[in-house]
Order: sequence, then structure tokens, then C-alpha cells
Amino acid sequence: MDAGESTRMAFDAIRSHKMRAFLTMLGVIIGVGAVIVMVTLGSSLQAEITGQFDTFNPTSMTLSTAETRDDGGFGGGGGFGGGGSGGLVFTEYDVEMMQGLDPELIESVVPSAVVPLISVSFGDVSRTSIQTVSATTMDATMLQTEYTAGGGFEMGRYEAVIGSGVVETFRNKTTNESMGVDDFITLNLMGGQSFEVRVAGILAPSAGDLISMISNTDNSIYVPVDPFYTMTVESPHSGEEARIYGQLTVMARDAESVDDASAAVLDYLENGDSDARELLDPDYGFTISTQKSLVAQISSITATMTTFITAIAAVSLLVGAIGIANIMLVSVTERTREIGIMKAIGSKNRDILQMFLFEAMFIGLMGGVIGLVIGVAGSMVLVRGIFGFLPTFDYLWFFIAVAMGVGIGVIAGYLPAKRATRINTIDALRYE
Repeated sequence: MDAGESTRMAFDAIRSHKMRAFLTMLGVIIGVGAVIVMVTLGSSLQAEITGQFDTFNPTSMTLSTAETRDDGGFGGGGGFGGGGSGGLVFTEYDVEMMQGLDPELIESVVPSAVVPLISVSFGDVSRTSIQTVSATTMDATMLQTEYTAGGGFEMGRYEAVIGSGVVETFRNKTTNESMGVDDFITLNLMGGQSFEVRVAGILAPSAGDLISMISNTDNSIYVPVDPFYTMTVESPHSGEEARIYGQLTVMARDAESVDDASAAVLDYLENGDSDARELLDPDYGFTISTQKSLVAQISSITATMTTFITAIAAVSLLVGAIGIANIMLVSVTERTREIGIMKAIGSKNRDILQMFLFEAMFIGLMGGVIGLVIGVAGSMVLVRGIFGFLPTFDYLWFFIAVAMGVGIGVIAGYLPAKRATRINTIDALRYE
């Protein structure tokens, strides 16, 4: 029996029991559809995150410290302005030395530190929701945002740049008035000191995307290191009192220089005459986070999550395989007399095997194709309609999905088909 005849007989058997065939396919349809939805969701999420990082400053690198693990890796580092878990180790001497390492690679080295607050006051209103200010030298362009009013502060002056959320915190609900540029706010520090500070600039609201969540400036207040940050240590190399920081932001000249700039900075810290190396605990090391490394970490996390969720969804394919095996056993039983007639007129065992395998294969194939269509439609509804970003399809999985349907059909249908070949011709002809 040729393949064409086996195909015709398989479709005849499926058409004669349409509802039963559809219910058999249902497990495969659900399984394949679920796998496509989960894979597309993971791919779309990864593409969205990567796309948002493309808008982030690719030349920015965050330098901090972290505890070294036994395998040579690092534990958790510090957040923005907070310093690494190794404490405050970077001195002004280090900032100046790194700034001068290679002008063709490094544009600037920006220190940042956290100054704890008790409250912020404006007029007769005081708020305790803002608990820290960031003392730094960076301007709004390095913060990946723009000013809606005013501009950056000047070093050595009692000035501040505030986020749009701070403005809203002090907005009068009756008059709709709030602070603006050149107004004065009072910063009440944890140590009991209070400073009246002029608002030099107001930052634009964040976009609400992932990057904005990572570097949210809405509820932040930025002040110059001089005069607000006074924590110092005696520099091991210069012998002078110098401000000390837990985190630095290194700006490379361009995106192509990031890797070389990162290597130069680490080489200075680990092998050069750096204060940080002298001050750092032996159990800690230096880490540099770049856009590329952040994207790689997030991609790894999303890939792991996608694999895990997809594996769970794929369990429903096992249900589909059981359904196909069950219905093929029923089909073999129902067609016992037909099998006996085919054997009596000369059909070989391989012809019987081929006929039933084709039927199981086409059930799996049609289930896979229908599941693929439903999976693509479901992905578009879920990703675009609910999560609000463009779906990214991994077309390799389209082939894999259909192949899984066919494979499940063949595997699940093999044992029933093999059983059909073992039926005795005489007994089959007697079967009622």
C-alpha cells in the first residue's frame, strides 16, 4: 500500500468520526497553543526589556563592591547611592586618578552618596515620606531625563534638583499651587542639621517603563556633594582628608569604549595605587555593571522563567498523547473485521501499521496546526491587549509546535497500530 492510499484511508476514518477526532485533538490543541503562548510571552518580554535598555545610556557603568563567593563570583552589590555591601571605599583621590586614566576611554567619573533625612519642608508643610537625598555631581542628562524647569545645581551652593513627584507631594489640593524653581525648601537631616535650599531645577516625570523603575527620579532630591556630604577618611596615598563613597558612575566616551574603560578601571582598582584597594575588606571585590551585563542578566532570568512555564504548559501534551493512544485502540477494535479482510486479500503487516500510524499522525498534525493558530491569536491578545507591548514571535517554535503534534501522534499511535498487525486473520473475519 502506497502513502497516498494510506493518507486517503486515514482521512476517511477521521471524517467518519469528526467529533471523536476533534475531541482527540483537543489535548494536542491545548498543549501546543499553551506552549506557543508561553514562548511568545517570554520572547516578547525579553525583547521589550532589551528595547528599553537600548534607550538607556550605553556608556554608563556603575562601580561598586560586593562580597566574593567561593566560586569566584559576587554576592549582591549596593543600590544607587547606597554603596556596595563592602562599605565606603572610593575616595576623591580614586575619582581623580580614574578620571585621568585614559581620556580617550573615560569621559567622567561621578561619585554619589546618600544623605539621610528626617523630613522635607516647604512653607508650612512638612513631609517625612522622602527619607534620603542623593549627594552627587551629576546633572540631569546623566540621569536619563530632562528638566521641565530650571537646570542643574552648582557645586558649593545650597541648591537642589528635585523630581516631579516631590513637586506633587507638596501641591496644595485647594489652590493647585506647589513649589517651583527659585523657591526654597528645608532639608532636615538625620543628624539634626537643617538647610534651606534653593530649587535649581525640576526633572521631567519618568516614562513609567522598566528603566524608569530602575532609575526612578520622580521622588528624588539631588544636592551637590559640596557642601552636603561631609563623610571623609584619610587617603592612604595622599595622606589628606578626602570624601569617601560607596558607589561611582563611570561614563565612557562612547559605547564602543565601555569594555576597555571597564577593564582600565578594574585594573587600576585591583592592581594600581588605589585607595579603594587599601580600604576594601579582603572578602570583597569590585564590580562594574554595564548596560550589556544588565541585559544579559535579565535575558537569562526571562529565559529561565520561559523554559519553566513552557515545561508546565507542555504537560498538557501528555494528556493529548494519552487521548490519541486511547482513541486509536478504540479504532483498532472497531475495525477488526476490516483488518481481517485487508489481510485476506493480501495486505501485509506493514500496510496495516502504516494505515493506523498515518491516522494517528494526521490527528496530531491537525491538532498541532490548530493549536499553533490558537496560540498565535492568544499571544497577540495576551501580549498586546493585556501587557501592552508588541508580541515577538520565535518562528522556530512554529515548526517545533507542529513537529510536536506529529511526533505525539506517531508515538501515541504506534502501539495501537502494532497491535492491529498482530490480529489473526481468521479471528478478525469472525469478529462481529
